Amino acid sequence: MSQNCNRLQSDVNIIFGYNAVVFKHLRDLLHRDQVVIVMFIIAAAASIYPVLPALRWHVIGWPGDNIQYVYMTGWVAEALRTGQSPLLDPHLNTPGQLWLPATDAPFLSMLLAAPLAWSFTPVLAYNAILFASSFFSGYFTYLWLHRITNSRFAGLVAGLAFLLTPYRIVHSYGHLQLISTQFIPLFFWALDNVLTKKRTPIPTRPRASESTEAEEGWSVNPNLLALTGATALVGAMSQYYLVICALTGMGYALFAGLPVRVYLRQGWQWALAIGCGALLSAWPYLLTARDVAYTGYTLEETRIWSANPLDFIMPSRLHPLWGGLMEQLYPRATWIEHTLYIGVVALALALWALWVTPRHQRRILWRWVGVALIAFVMALGTDLQVVVHKLEELIGRKRIVVVASGDPLFY
Repeated sequence: MSQNCNRLQSDVNIIFGYNAVVFKHLRDLLHRDQVVIVMFIIAAAASIYPVLPALRWHVIGWPGDNIQYVYMTGWVAEALRTGQSPLLDPHLNTPGQLWLPATDAPFLSMLLAAPLAWSFTPVLAYNAILFASSFFSGYFTYLWLHRITNSRFAGLVAGLAFLLTPYRIVHSYGHLQLISTQFIPLFFWALDNVLTKKRTPIPTRPRASESTEAEEGWSVNPNLLALTGATALVGAMSQYYLVICALTGMGYALFAGLPVRVYLRQGWQWALAIGCGALLSAWPYLLTARDVAYTGYTLEETRIWSANPLDFIMPSRLHPLWGGLMEQLYPRATWIEHTLYIGVVALALALWALWVTPRHQRRILWRWVGVALIAFVMALGTDLQVVVHKLEELIGRKRIVVVASGDPLFY
């Protein structure tokens, strides 16, 4: 009995000791990154500047998905206040009820923003989610790049590029789950640590005897725990991003070029860590699938969302300088969904980095090139669409190359 009490006391001491380390680390980060944090706050505020004068009542964009997500944010807060399920809304789908996870949504952000909805309005809580997603997308990218390069400037440039990428800006018009990119850097950071860092076990129970193996405390791999947590956080923001991270993460691991024996001995651990995080984040959606049937889509219905290679290099129509010209040359009704442009500055910096990086460090860069190619192919969707609008008069037709069906090659 006394021995068990001693072990319990030791466990409590370990937990409080770890918490003290975590709080000290956070305090050191805040002290070190004061200027950087202010810059990311300004950038995040700039990304939602149209609604800054009226955060409680205005949302970015025209009425559409943004109204849906404001309602969901408000219902999650109301459900928590009244003791109801935040996932099941009895007021919709009358006379039945509606499972909110029937659509992809950042439910974790909505839960955290509930106090703002209680104290102010669901609109302000929604806008706060937009702001926080932008801020942490930039700051987490900065932290990861600073860790890799040991350069605060490199981290700042990468963080700002990710925060302000046109893809994120245009989706702030209403796609709350797609702007919730803040945990993607943490996922790849955790995965990179698993692939490259030496294990540092955390004892969860102190050793009672140095001489007896049976009395030794068991240990866990903190890198695998971090990978599980990061995966769960990604999925809690968007199941789209969960699938994307899982597939591109697989490519990232393979492109790491580790010995085959490492993949055979440890690969199942990586997959298990990601799988546990994925199942944890997918719980609301699995619960919904158990009680209701999701609507299926035919291949024809999904083709409209396939990307055009020009989408990756054509500036957004929101660009203050040449957005109007792009709208005339490249009109598209689904321009928000097809804005995949990362920005000319970010693209130029990436190409410059490939050119100037020393030869002995290019292996890491080419790993990211491989991941980018995987992401590029996934973004193309079911079809490879090459569509020319204003220039089609020169060739007399639109050309669509179909790669995933039995349709004619050109039509």
